[in-house]
Amino acid sequence: MAQSPAQPDAQAAAPQAIDFDIPALPLEQALQRYGRTTRQPALFSSDMVAGLVSSPVRGRHSASQALRLLLEGTGLSSDRVETQAGTTFLLRPATGTEPAVPAPRLALDGFAGLLQSRTMQVLCADLRTQPGTFRVLFQFALDASGAVESARLLDSSGDAGRDAVLLAALRRLRLDVAPPAGFVGQPLTMALAPTPAGAASPCG
Repeated sequence: MAQSPAQPDAQAAAPQAIDFDIPALPLEQALQRYGRTTRQPALFSSDMVAGLVSSPVRGRHSASQALRLLLEGTGLSSDRVETQAGTTFLLRPATGTEPAVPAPRLALDGFAGLLQSRTMQVLCADLRTQPGTFRVLFQFALDASGAVESARLLDSSGDAGRDAVLLAALRRLRLDVAPPAGFVGQPLTMALAPTPAGAASPCG
């Protein structure tokens, strides 16, 4: 599995082990449970995972190990993408199963980084939605211009008022560039988690 360059900081330490109990499920459902468990979501198009079933994942694993196990037998692999907003795993066809004209790796990584960066800009603009103190998993779809055409929360942030403001903020999100082929109109899943004690605020 290809990975982006390691970051020269404390994150280079051994990855945290997390308890998993994810049975074999339709892959999109399994990936949503994975995102809720790890708060490190996988970015994918619904067309990419349609008709696929995950492998079960149980026991203690790092986020990357668990995702690798989850994807066994699906023909998919993942690339780890690090941005200031956190870690995202970008799904792609496994080696040897790529389409004849695959999207360039740089374009896909750039898309993942831009998506996280613009999402954080929108959320950091309002004190009520600034990340760092709550957990939430959400899903949205982009149109051909890079604007959000639909958004929903997959779980609550713990405050109904904040949930409503979060949704309103997400619906204002615009990348101003066209998403890569296969991502237009497809649900994309992301997560926010509390900032660890002593860590810098994601909003600067």
